[in-house]
Amino acid sequence: MRAPAFLRTPAAPIAAVLAGAVVLWLAGGVGVGDIALYCGYEALYVVLPGILVLLAINPGTEGWGWRLSLGWPLGLAVEICAFSLTAWLGARDLLILLPLVVGGPAALIARHRGARLMPRRIPRLPSGPMWASAGLCLAAFAYVGIPYFMEAPLPGTTSGVVYFPDVTFNIAYAAEALHHWPLTDPLVHAQAGVRYHYFAHLHMAAISQVSGIGLPLIVMRLYPVLLLALLVVQLSHAARVISGRAWAGPIAVALVLLVRSFDLSISDPGEFGGGDLLWIVFGPTTLMGIVFLTPIVLLLSCLLDPRVAARAEAGLGASRRRQWLLLALLLPAAAGVKSVIVPLLAAAIAVFGAWQWLRDRTVNRAALSALALCGASFALSVALIYHGGAPGVHLVFLGTLKQMPALSLIHVQLPDTALADVAFWAVAAPVGTAMYFLAPTLGLVWARPGRGTRFEPAAMLAISLLIAGLPAFFLLQQDFFVQTYFPLFALLASAPVAAGGFAAFFGKRRGTMNLATTAGFVIAWTASVVVIALLADRLATDEHPIEALALEYGPLLLVLGAMLIVAWLARTRAALLTGLAVLAVLIAAGLNIPLEVIPQTVRSLDAGSPLRFQTSPAALRPETLAGMEWIRDNVPYDAVLSVSNDRTPETRGLGPSDFDYPAFTEHRTFREGWAFTNAGDEQELKVIVGERDPFPARTALEEAVFQRADPAALLEMIRRYGVTHIVVSRLDGPVNPCVFGMGKVIYSTAAIVVIQLPTGPHPALPTRRPGPCSEPGPR
Repeated sequence: MRAPAFLRTPAAPIAAVLAGAVVLWLAGGVGVGDIALYCGYEALYVVLPGILVLLAINPGTEGWGWRLSLGWPLGLAVEICAFSLTAWLGARDLLILLPLVVGGPAALIARHRGARLMPRRIPRLPSGPMWASAGLCLAAFAYVGIPYFMEAPLPGTTSGVVYFPDVTFNIAYAAEALHHWPLTDPLVHAQAGVRYHYFAHLHMAAISQVSGIGLPLIVMRLYPVLLLALLVVQLSHAARVISGRAWAGPIAVALVLLVRSFDLSISDPGEFGGGDLLWIVFGPTTLMGIVFLTPIVLLLSCLLDPRVAARAEAGLGASRRRQWLLLALLLPAAAGVKSVIVPLLAAAIAVFGAWQWLRDRTVNRAALSALALCGASFALSVALIYHGGAPGVHLVFLGTLKQMPALSLIHVQLPDTALADVAFWAVAAPVGTAMYFLAPTLGLVWARPGRGTRFEPAAMLAISLLIAGLPAFFLLQQDFFVQTYFPLFALLASAPVAAGGFAAFFGKRRGTMNLATTAGFVIAWTASVVVIALLADRLATDEHPIEALALEYGPLLLVLGAMLIVAWLARTRAALLTGLAVLAVLIAAGLNIPLEVIPQTVRSLDAGSPLRFQTSPAALRPETLAGMEWIRDNVPYDAVLSVSNDRTPETRGLGPSDFDYPAFTEHRTFREGWAFTNAGDEQELKVIVGERDPFPARTALEEAVFQRADPAALLEMIRRYGVTHIVVSRLDGPVNPCVFGMGKVIYSTAAIVVIQLPTGPHPALPTRRPGPCSEPGPR
């Protein structure tokens, strides 16, 4: 029976995804009013201006796939520029006029050039791929809702919580953008300027400034959901255009959202950090970076590959000049969203140009033009945003692989000799590389028009992106936790082409892979992998890590190897067996996320603790949060706070990654979360564990003030570092009672005391009276 016409248009699955987003927000504690405000802001201040600018530049843009894929990131770029300009001018209130100032002229230009706001035609696309992509998006919502919303409860809704550092870090940086310009480090005031990709934080600050929604709600709930839905639209559209296959869309979505490295461990958070969907959601810069990277790769494919350009002509038009202009607008914005994007693209385009010259002995002028745009965008970002460098990353041969838990567990069991070390890594390096890259990129093997033909330019670009990401994979290392952003973004950018290869591979086997056989195999294989993972986790829990690794990966490799051998020998069944083997690889890699989320969630709920970080003595408590919010609402935003929140062993250990005060007070601090500052990033792991202090002078000053009530130390904090208020956190350890007489107590509860310090060029501290000092009582 043929589906109704409406269900075969993009509007139906988009409506289903939006309904799922609303349900997710409501389940996460977001009010209906805040949902309406947020969606209204995104529509009026981002999507509508972006689409109008797109139509003004390229009035022939047809179809909501093109308009959302290109117009939404253009709208983000326009909004970020407008926010920055109004903040720089000291006229932040003018941002409310953005839809009129930008959208009005863009609409007039677009109308003058013959564009229509509503597309001339609504394409009737195959309903199966569209609904498959929508279903994957809803599954991603569920994955986001279970662990992310549980690990990051809204402030004040629990008796105590220690937030994952990235959550409060991003709130703190968004607060800095909301209240100050130019941006400085909100964690350690009066340090060097910010060297960080902060465009995502400008977007979050703009939302809060115009709508009035609190930053914690934006960062923890609202921000990631719509961008995740946009990413699904972009991936589906890009894969369909680049490959020419409708089913490449949902396959690309699955590759990006679900399929990552082989990792069947349950208790381990991941073989490679920064890789799976939860890390993408925890890192708003990564999510927004992919939202910019996907349309950039689509435009590059149109400009470099005549076949893709021909498929794109119906929706984008044939004007290459306009496509170049769109690329030139998106690249600088992408450089400020995520620092790795433009260098990766430049390296990939250089590899692409060299490959084409070696193959055809021709110089690709389009590649040279794209490389020049990347170079200009990178130079601009280094000069204006990153100020000449990005700390925290070091050159270490095989550094990423050496941080992989599965390999490091085996490595420590070997004799400590040079020969054993060389022999181990000679085997472990290709195995670890295959574990990371194989499943998402396997489809590139079939990303060619036919057997024996050469790769088309779009496929060459995808492979060039992977080649460009390999040096970082083998040579770069981050101290605290392995983060593979260069190869990760290379994998994400190559997903549309790889999806087209998978679609071609399975399309040729439709006759041999009948539904009953395939469904039975999928159920049996999935159940087997899950059972093996649970048994291996039991071994790991009982402190048998090597046996657990052998059980996790041994049967998997044996079964896949046997299937391929049998397929090679039994040629009459080769198509079926190779198809099932490829499907087995994708399922095994796709179970990474469910195995990390579902068992841990069930165990937490079974133990009566729905939150993972609820029991720490250093947890943020509601009474402390109430004091932070009082500071946010009553203390001037140019104030600088010195906080006594590391006076116990627990809080002292948490201090290097504790951003609660700059996040929830929305004020700059004298010394908080110093591991994630420019100085802390140089040796992040040592700072996190307390082996290195990047700010010993500040530590000594706070110790002198809170321990001894030293007036000379306090004067130096005031004069040299601009400290204006002392915050005594009573629940985090005692201070010298004389501290309370060093300024005016303006707020006092059982949890927090806020002391306003003397101001002026020569601040005079109150003279200490004879006799013992006392603490003020709560009021």
